[in-house]
Amino acid sequence: MKRVFAALLIVCIGVSLTGCGNKRESAEMVVKDAIEAIKACDAAKVRKYWGNENIGAESGDEMDEEALKAILGGIIYEIMGSEENDGAAVVDVKITNTDMGKVMTDVVAEVFPTLLAEAFKPESEQMSDEDSDKLFSDTLIELLARPDNPQITNTVKVALTLKDDVWVIDSGNDAAAD
Repeated sequence: MKRVFAALLIVCIGVSLTGCGNKRESAEMVVKDAIEAIKACDAAKVRKYWGNENIGAESGDEMDEEALKAILGGIIYEIMGSEENDGAAVVDVKITNTDMGKVMTDVVAEVFPTLLAEAFKPESEQMSDEDSDKLFSDTLIELLARPDNPQITNTVKVALTLKDDVWVIDSGNDAAAD
């Protein structure tokens, strides 16, 4: 009986000690979750982590969302390290994604001749704004799907502040969110 009681006592102490542990999510984990929200195009979570109320509010257009997923879905990142001091933290992140400068140059080169030709048609025969947006979006998605797109890697520092015992990404991190 004493052994059973001792075992139960050890289990109770173990459970209560784990309940007393620090439950705050680390700065690195907050940044990881924020980047995963961007990759998933989860506007609500992006707003939660990055604090920008305008993110995801511009358009609910399905084609825009598909293009956004094509742009952001391929992000590869690595948390290089972090430093947490009192109420501030900085997380170093290496981010790799498709070189959008090259892709956008190719999109414009492919779409521009069609749009230019449309501009010289009588107004009644011109492509609608929705059709030109669709042409741009479809071309962007098509070119993003190329397996040989060049990649670009940048290292960014994401600053966080401790508010109410929770790490919050500073609003000055717009470059990291872009």
